[in-house]
Amino acid sequence: MAGRVFPEDPLELARTVRDWLARTAPMADRLVATPRAVIAPHAGLPVCGAVMAGAWSATRDAAPDRIVLLAAAPMPDFTGIAVPVHHGAIEIPGKKLRIDRDACRALIRSGRAHGREAAFEAQPGIDAHLPFARFLHPRVPVVPLVVGQVAPARIAAVIDRLDRLPGQTLFVLSSDLGRAGTAAEARRLQARTAALIETGQGARLTPDAASGALVLAGWQGSQAGQGCRALRLGHAVTHPKGGGPVSGHGAWAVYPPQGALLPDGLSEVLLDVARRAVGSGLSRGTAPHMRPDSYALPLRTLMASAVTLTAGGTCIGSAATLTPHLPLVADVAGNAARAALRDPRATGRAPDPQALGIEIDLLGPATPLEMPDEAALLARLVPGETGLALSDAGRHAMLLPSAWAELDDPQLFVAALRRKAGLPPDHWSATQQIRLLHAERLVAPAEALPVAA
Repeated sequence: MAGRVFPEDPLELARTVRDWLARTAPMADRLVATPRAVIAPHAGLPVCGAVMAGAWSATRDAAPDRIVLLAAAPMPDFTGIAVPVHHGAIEIPGKKLRIDRDACRALIRSGRAHGREAAFEAQPGIDAHLPFARFLHPRVPVVPLVVGQVAPARIAAVIDRLDRLPGQTLFVLSSDLGRAGTAAEARRLQARTAALIETGQGARLTPDAASGALVLAGWQGSQAGQGCRALRLGHAVTHPKGGGPVSGHGAWAVYPPQGALLPDGLSEVLLDVARRAVGSGLSRGTAPHMRPDSYALPLRTLMASAVTLTAGGTCIGSAATLTPHLPLVADVAGNAARAALRDPRATGRAPDPQALGIEIDLLGPATPLEMPDEAALLARLVPGETGLALSDAGRHAMLLPSAWAELDDPQLFVAALRRKAGLPPDHWSATQQIRLLHAERLVAPAEALPVAA
């Protein structure tokens, strides 16, 4: 694919990759965690180099023992999952990347993949990423996988098999987004696709929306991808030089359910947004008008949140969304204003802004739980780490992981959740819906809140 997805000349290739990575370095410098996976396009350096570099830059500080490249087969009649079996390395201009042959053979022996060298001929979903892998992780072997028409559960099984290998595995999920007749249509399709990726609904993706739809569905259905959070790092639409459909491209870093998520500095931005929303609510009775497109891409990720207001160490108002449907920055602003204006504990109290503290919980995708009995439910809870959401008989309630500070026993935690929903503390029914929650908490100490102009 040299000459098509990257330059044929070794020096030009190295210079091009280095330049693209340098352009995305400011965001990479702010990242505070190492992703488990990245989602990156593969149309090639001339077409979407900036978006590709944005995804790969997130892996800059990673130290993986192997890099798994997953791409959909361009041939519609291809079935199964293919790995290379006869070659020990992949060549790009001036360099070679070692293939993890032990991992490939293990997949073949397990029956989860088969050796098929032809699947890797003219495969942009794999080839386009090789220069970045070689430049950022020169000594790390790769496990290239071409995915044909196969159930997402089989892809998930392969991902989990590789994730259980000794050491750290970095997954690169290769996918361009959909094509459309105009740039406006491409952006709308891109937004719908991004929403499914960011809200953990990869199973609903179609090849028209994302070329790697099966790969993304397999990742989100795997144990490795369960509950993971996708943070938006890049997006673009491109127009082919010779005319034709407009293509969408996006980049995401995918993080575990727990741990720091937002790049350095953006937590403060989000807390400031909440302060301003509360200040506007207290002084004007309305939430401020939000323009999400004016904020950094990670803050435009669709994500649910909860905002808690405190005065003198006591909660006086809170509001939350369980199902993500807005850009994070808009969701936080809306919840902050609702906590100040609509929570009965805050209504009419007009707390002194100088004595007001703000806590924001960033909620990852909620994981549905199907538990046979209460003992199984209690066994899934990890004090201090997991929260729960409950819906049944028209009643709803949620307890965030922070609630463990006052409820240090799983049985007490579940009983408190039921009471919050207006249900008996020992309630159990076949119609209840229980979801497991993870959250990252941001805290702003009490201070004066800005008053909206």
